[in-house]
Amino acid sequence: MYKAKYLLVYSIQDPAGINIAENLRNLEYFDKIHVEKINSRLVGLFYNSNYDSYLASFKDDIVFIDYVDQYFDAEYYIYLSRHSSIKRIKSLTVHFTGNLSNEKLYGANPRELSKTYPPLAKAIIAHISKTAVERHVKEYEVVYEATHHGPTNLSKPLVF
Repeated sequence: MYKAKYLLVYSIQDPAGINIAENLRNLEYFDKIHVEKINSRLVGLFYNSNYDSYLASFKDDIVFIDYVDQYFDAEYYIYLSRHSSIKRIKSLTVHFTGNLSNEKLYGANPRELSKTYPPLAKAIIAHISKTAVERHVKEYEVVYEATHHGPTNLSKPLVF
């Protein structure tokens, strides 16, 4: 079991998640963790001691990575992921996970919301907004996104 304050999660199926993870590794130093035998789902692991955070890559699609509690004991989970809009609005988003329907949808259990920690989401979106202004990123809106997918069953607060 790997213990840290933060766990950053991304899928190797998601080019946006890979891009975010690579940029984080370029901005901050992460030690590669050599695990004797990496599980078939967990494919890569890095650690940053300055932020007490792991950066972990998984084979499954991001909304189906509902098993990180099996490997990690972190205070907060941060999922690095793509975003797509039905209206094709380019945006940089933050949101919590959940499913308000009676059906199992997109990795979320029926009528279940994930554990949340709003101060973390607020800090992330404030940083994204500040960075977008500093770098003159005008083609993307910075917004909170509606709750609409999983995972919802994790024991710790998570934010996408």
